[in-house]
Amino acid sequence: YDLTPEEIKENDYINKKYQVSNPERDLLQRYFIPANKDTGEFMTATDMIEYIGNYSSIKVNSVQIGKELKFLGYRRAVKYIDGNNRYGYFIIKLEKTENPLTFLHTSSTSKE
Repeated sequence: YDLTPEEIKENDYINKKYQVSNPERDLLQRYFIPANKDTGEFMTATDMIEYIGNYSSIKVNSVQIGKELKFLGYRRAVKYIDGNNRYGYFIIKLEKTENPLTFLHTSSTSKE
């Protein structure tokens, strides 16, 4: 039985709440939040793995990092660096002690 792209998207959306977290997802949520070109810093998945490695001894899988970035809603972007197109993401780094919800709350209220 073949699913249409819309059915696959709906199935993924429904299954999201039943998925078990993994170290890659936990670490991404601890150290980064998604941003856009105007508010964030461009990092490749490899850059993120290196950054996480500065704070954690947990080994992460680069393929799984890519899957988790997509799962968490990060939008992949391309940037021309040193004569090459590089794929990555615009992110905001969280301080090790920051809570992402606190950051989002304070940044949204500070614009008023």
